[in-house]
Amino acid sequence: MPAQSISQKYSEIVFARVQKNVASCGDSKALRQYKGLCKRSGGVLRTIGLIQYLAFLKAKASKYAHYKMLLEDLAEESKPGCGVDPFLESVRKMNLGDYMQYTRLVLTLLQWHKRVSDILIEGNCETDGDD
Repeated sequence: MPAQSISQKYSEIVFARVQKNVASCGDSKALRQYKGLCKRSGGVLRTIGLIQYLAFLKAKASKYAHYKMLLEDLAEESKPGCGVDPFLESVRKMNLGDYMQYTRLVLTLLQWHKRVSDILIEGNCETDGDD
């Protein structure tokens, strides 16, 4: 059996996290909002940068479940067992080369979140008027 590519490994990790979110979250509105957030997150990250994007998620996470879910997913997927605050601190302290590489990693994870959430989560937050 050939070795898995990095992208294949990420797809499996993200699939498991999104599947867990779907199983554990009883709020279909929050799941639709999570799906919408996943769809637009890559563009937002490219526009404002990794640290600003993560700070944005952290600020919104205290009030909205879908922001909290995505922030926790990204923290666990990129630094397993680290937790959100240590994850954010480690990103803030990265040198430029590591920061650029990490931005690519998070963009790859977000691409998989977009694909997997589109498959696993029914409904659409835009058509239901939720956001």
